[in-house]
Amino acid sequence: MFKLNSWNENEKYFSSKIAQNVISTACGSDVVASACGSDVNTACGSDVVASACGSDVNTACGSDVVASACGSDVNTACGSDVVASACGSDVNTACGSDVVASACGSDINTACGSDIKF
Repeated sequence: MFKLNSWNENEKYFSSKIAQNVISTACGSDVVASACGSDVNTACGSDVVASACGSDVNTACGSDVVASACGSDVNTACGSDVVASACGSDVNTACGSDVVASACGSDINTACGSDIKF
């Protein structure tokens, strides 16, 4: 488990606290997470931009994914289902990893088995 900061569970994750945090995963990917936008370079080579205010995701398969603060379901060209929201989401990627992303902190279990908290 990689943790950016040791904030307690009751503390709100303001964008000023989590903006521009970078994680180097077990796969060597860089994860930049913020409440209003993040870049995720996955082990599968996809670029993911996630945001509490809506985002575009360009996957390794060339699909465009739009995720909103209210939550959205996306069925990508690779057949993965993506549910993204500002307050928690589950993403099942084409590579079989489960991703939980949230504007107020999240756990990511990557295809390489690393847990990432941001």
